[in-house]
Amino acid sequence: MKRKLAASLGAILIVVSAFVMITVANNSIPTVTVSIEDVAIGKGEEITLPIMIENLDGGMGANIILSFDPDVVQVLDITGGDFNLPLYTLIDNDNGNAQHAVLNFPAGLSGDVVFANVTLEAIGEGGDTSPLDLEVVSLTDGVDEIAHEVDNGTFTVLNTIVSIKDVALGAGETTTVPIMIENLDGGMGANIILSFDPDVVQVLDITGGDFNLPLYTLIDNDNGNAQHAVLNFPAGLSGDVVFANVTLEAIGEGGDTSPLDLEVVSLTDGVDEIAHEVDNGTFTVGEVETQKVVINEFVSNPSSGNEWIELYNLIESDVLLDGWTIEDNTASPASLDGKNNPCKRISAS
Repeated sequence: MKRKLAASLGAILIVVSAFVMITVANNSIPTVTVSIEDVAIGKGEEITLPIMIENLDGGMGANIILSFDPDVVQVLDITGGDFNLPLYTLIDNDNGNAQHAVLNFPAGLSGDVVFANVTLEAIGEGGDTSPLDLEVVSLTDGVDEIAHEVDNGTFTVLNTIVSIKDVALGAGETTTVPIMIENLDGGMGANIILSFDPDVVQVLDITGGDFNLPLYTLIDNDNGNAQHAVLNFPAGLSGDVVFANVTLEAIGEGGDTSPLDLEVVSLTDGVDEIAHEVDNGTFTVGEVETQKVVINEFVSNPSSGNEWIELYNLIESDVLLDGWTIEDNTASPASLDGKNNPCKRISAS
């Protein structure tokens, strides 16, 4: 009886061990994945991206269909990847699909392989999306079909955005910032109003950006608005475009803030208005920095030795004095290059 029980337990252990070995072996085999990445571009822009086959082992042939929304994106071209023998390419933008078939001869391909490179154009409006769905008609090692998974992508048309960035200046300081139009497609004209708090910030000037024909500029600092209108002729502008450069002066007190609000009166491609979003900014007047270095003591016309002054640093960290000078009525400046410690005597004669 004991011998039979021992034999039975031995057989069970052998079966369990074999199952564990098979499971471990299967888990160590990487999954073959056919994939296309997510992509986002502005209307009218083009991009080329690969269809990948990852962890391929001896692949000798592949036939794949890409499906998409033809009102959002179009396939302009499909070019070869790592396979050395293209068979055919069929692009049907009316119905939203494109098929590509390839071979590799005489040996199969292994590893992470580029099946093909696909060039896409965004034709939808900002915010539109389309699936980028892959259907693997065939993926073979020359004898058998290769098991695989599919990782589809998504195509997004970026919104056209009219924007001005946040600005922070000390009282009395000036700076020039651009008003941007991002992801523009064929823009031929724009008319934009900037509104602000005239007790905090003033517009000193508005100069041209990328548009080649300025129409007019109206700056009304009493009421806190400035309007600028431009055209581009004969062709429209695309991509990230500078509408205009605005020079601002901080006239408020430290801590004051003002909106920098944009109103798009018109943004056109010459025929239709271009859909867009607005990203406003904020103007902040920075706090006035307190004095860091003061004259603590000085000796003038001593009976012996040099004249000297003592500069005292009011903060704990060093203050770099490069470029600082001090002079008396001899009009002979003495350089104070170096770092000022919390209390340091510096002679000037």
